[in-house]
Amino acid sequence: MFRIHLRKIKYKLQDISRKHRTKIKVLGPLSAFILVVGGTILLLNNFGQNNVRHDALEDNEFKLSLVSREDFLKKYQNLRLNTLPQGDTLSSSISGFIKNNTVDALLPARNWQVQFEDVEATSALAIYMPEKRILYGRNIFETRPIASLTKLMSALVIMDEFNLDDVITITNEAILEEGDSANLVAGEQFSVKELLYALLLESSNDAATAFKIQLEKNKPQTSFVALMNLRAKNMGLQNTLFVEPSGLSEKNVSSAYELSQIFYTAFENPILAQTMAESSYTTKSLNKDITHFWVNLNSLLGAYEGLLAGKTGFTNEAGPSMAGIVASPIKDTHVVSVVLDAQDRIEATRQLFDWVKKAYIWEE
Repeated sequence: MFRIHLRKIKYKLQDISRKHRTKIKVLGPLSAFILVVGGTILLLNNFGQNNVRHDALEDNEFKLSLVSREDFLKKYQNLRLNTLPQGDTLSSSISGFIKNNTVDALLPARNWQVQFEDVEATSALAIYMPEKRILYGRNIFETRPIASLTKLMSALVIMDEFNLDDVITITNEAILEEGDSANLVAGEQFSVKELLYALLLESSNDAATAFKIQLEKNKPQTSFVALMNLRAKNMGLQNTLFVEPSGLSEKNVSSAYELSQIFYTAFENPILAQTMAESSYTTKSLNKDITHFWVNLNSLLGAYEGLLAGKTGFTNEAGPSMAGIVASPIKDTHVVSVVLDAQDRIEATRQLFDWVKKAYIWEE
């Protein structure tokens, strides 16, 4: 205890010397005498003023302690309060703490030995789902045109409003839609389930328009686009807006963060997840002897181990964009990536997933 007060005296003298811009030099016996005398005076003064017994004094200020369980959670981005140990079990090694105490609660944990990488995209996001924990982010809340990633919301509306065996007729109006067509022919009929492959694999603008026309024909008082925006509002998406169902318009906007929520919601639907997981699909229209072979524009599917699904998009205004998803090593969780306006959307997505694997500790 006496040493502690001597240290306090030393620090106090240093503070005084700094305040007066002078240097206190320790010069043999003289400095030792000053420290001893000063220490004795401070000890007596402290004992007199506070009336504290010697055996009650504790060096609490030099102990490392966990201030509160909530503070620890904020620091390490963990929400499971009941798994945290008491303060006296906190080790000096965070890796040891993770391993020995709360593996499930704290993983994935950032491995700071792996440096941050620069993904070449205007917006880039990797997010741990369903926890919504951001693992990598660049301009993730910036509102941008989203091109054919629009079709993810179109697909959600389709699943809300149609049965899978409902029939969709391809109209001349749909065929005249600009952009990708999936080689659809006016007058052809498809089930909803079949035409979803044209929408999500070939990213057919004709198919998106055909769904819109059919819905508004079946329900004349209903607007397909209004349902898209209502769905976004109900999901709490504040920076997402749609003006048409295909993604041709630069006024269809969202952010990387909000797109990750749309994409993950679509993936949670088994039919949409199965559709987006196919590398290709062959079918015939219901009423015409026309065979269609649709190829998934997501070339990373089947080429990147663990990729479960994805959706691509491109317009001149939006640039090359893509959303993808892989299963994480932690049960029932996934990592979703979104890149917007990427120089190479496939390479940027691959880089994101590779970096997340290295930059986080996933298993004990």
